[in-house]
Amino acid sequence: MMMEIWITYPTPEGSRDLKLRDIDKITIGRSADADLCLDDTNVSRIHATIYRERDKIWIIDENSTNGTFVNGIKVPPEGKPLKHGDRIRIGLYTELLLQIITPKNTQILSPSAQKPVLPVALITVSFLIFVLAILYIILNMLSDITKTDKTTREPAAEQRNIRQTRQYPENESESTISTGKSSSTNFPDDNNLLPSNPTLDNSLSLSPSPSKPKKRFSEMNEAEKDQYVREKAEKISRIIGNQTSEPIPTEAVRAIRVHLQGYINRIRSNRSDNCQQGLFTRSDTVTILERARKNAPFIIRSFYSEGLDPQIGLYIAMIESEHCPCLQSPTGALGMFQFVRSTGREFGLQIKQDASPSNPDERCDPEKSARAAARYLKSLISRFGSGPMSFPLAIASYNSGQGGLSQNLEKALKTAANQERSFWTLVSNQTILEGKVGEQFRKENVKYVPKFFAAAIIGENPQDFGINMAPLSTYTN
Repeated sequence: MMMEIWITYPTPEGSRDLKLRDIDKITIGRSADADLCLDDTNVSRIHATIYRERDKIWIIDENSTNGTFVNGIKVPPEGKPLKHGDRIRIGLYTELLLQIITPKNTQILSPSAQKPVLPVALITVSFLIFVLAILYIILNMLSDITKTDKTTREPAAEQRNIRQTRQYPENESESTISTGKSSSTNFPDDNNLLPSNPTLDNSLSLSPSPSKPKKRFSEMNEAEKDQYVREKAEKISRIIGNQTSEPIPTEAVRAIRVHLQGYINRIRSNRSDNCQQGLFTRSDTVTILERARKNAPFIIRSFYSEGLDPQIGLYIAMIESEHCPCLQSPTGALGMFQFVRSTGREFGLQIKQDASPSNPDERCDPEKSARAAARYLKSLISRFGSGPMSFPLAIASYNSGQGGLSQNLEKALKTAANQERSFWTLVSNQTILEGKVGEQFRKENVKYVPKFFAAAIIGENPQDFGINMAPLSTYTN
């Protein structure tokens, strides 16, 4: 059903209207970083988010100080669907109006549409011009054919020129772009690896590729690598958080680099493309990205449908299962998004008690599990917030569960009262976490978010690492 969604909001000059597009999410707050900036000191910097999910409109309170209310009722942590005419109170006083306009199916013709637009004489002249243009094109084509006859008498010189501009002279029948097929041998497909010499001409690539950096990552010195990782991680934070990102701490940059180097070491490894069950897969990095490329379209659709940035889903799947559809872990988690039975059931999947790769349930259905993962992450983000410093908390809680992470966060914040409410606060204060909770956090949870950033950096910038692919988030079809 076609519909238009408008938000009416107050300004010092009077009311204004803002249109919500199909996949938009609009952040509301007093900060200049908000999409809808309100001049009200009782409104938090990023107060709430409104977004469209198919034929529904949702609002989520971003852990604001004074709350968000719809028709006088406070918005719960999981968010609230909106309807036409709802009045939304942001903070103490500012009120917004939501209007949903459904166009009628009837069409009203304008006066110009009820009578001929052009006189008959003008139509006749236009037709004659069209015929003359066709004759001119035909004559030019005949002339070009004559020139081509002459050119084909000297094929050797032309072939020499082509060979000088080939990017892959050892395999001239292949395109320089990814073939879209996963490697079935013990070595990655070299058609997805850029030549080690960055000065080779790339003019015959059959597909536009992302612009090359001034240096590849392997050619940078240590300081340049740190700066590269910091900039890329902060960019990912801005995109996913839909706001200006705060600087990522130095210890976080170091942790991200460790995991990034792991992916780099596996680019030319002889790991096989097996996706076999066990502790983990043994694929090389190019093969992992090829699997992710095939899964990207339905993951992107699933996360957009929940109002989330699809990069979250693409790289959660990469670090959970390396995009294998039915991987099983020793803890019983199953599928591309590694759902345990209880969580999978809670978010809409049909679960078998004795499910396994040989007896799969819906956790092994890539598209259904992607939709469930999007719903699960939406619930986590509604609890921890969607800002660039908050969304890593939701990602970390995907690995540890909401309850355990909340306990860790509260302990860390009590000893660091002036610090940002973020995952990096946990990293900086991890030594104060005690017992099994602290041990689990230091051994597993603290690595999860840096590994997510490492996967996103190489997945969104593959050519910086010599892999001839576009960013994963661009494979929408």
